[in-house]
Amino acid sequence: KLDVETTQIGLTGYSGGAHAAAWGAQLSKSHAPELNVVAAAIGGLPVNMKNTLLQLNKGFCAGLSLAGVVGQYNA
Repeated sequence: KLDVETTQIGLTGYSGGAHAAAWGAQLSKSHAPELNVVAAAIGGLPVNMKNTLLQLNKGFCAGLSLAGVVGQYNA
């Protein structure tokens, strides 16, 4: 049986799971202080959609913005 106070816990996530791992690491001290979260490994973070759309809107690929929004809406 693991001792939650001394067992070192690492969180990991990729893509959407990276958000959960990052937030879990950030909130662990206030939300679950009994857990000894010592690390988080996150990868494939989704991009900032607003910044991406603003950059796409400046070039010849501006039409892709609509396709991206429709894809996100349907996901």
